[in-house]
Amino acid sequence: MIIGFVLGNGTSRKNINLDELREKGLIYGCNALYRDYIPDVLVATDNLISAEIQRIGYSKKHRFYTRMPEEGKGAHPVPAQYYGFS
Repeated sequence: MIIGFVLGNGTSRKNINLDELREKGLIYGCNALYRDYIPDVLVATDNLISAEIQRIGYSKKHRFYTRMPEEGKGAHPVPAQYYGFS
């Protein structure tokens, strides 16, 4: 069995040791989590943060999914149909 942890970039993760979580499973992060920690997979659907992630080159080095991948920047499209919610 594979265990996964889904984390945002808010203060609720402040006292969580992400390195200890990584020892137990995969870490899926959202939005600006990458600024503090590099998850196994990063997902962002907000246009501004998604553009930032691609602009700085994060998506060329790490697994990143977004609704609007920019050609040649390494991002992957979100695999499910989008219904208008972030």
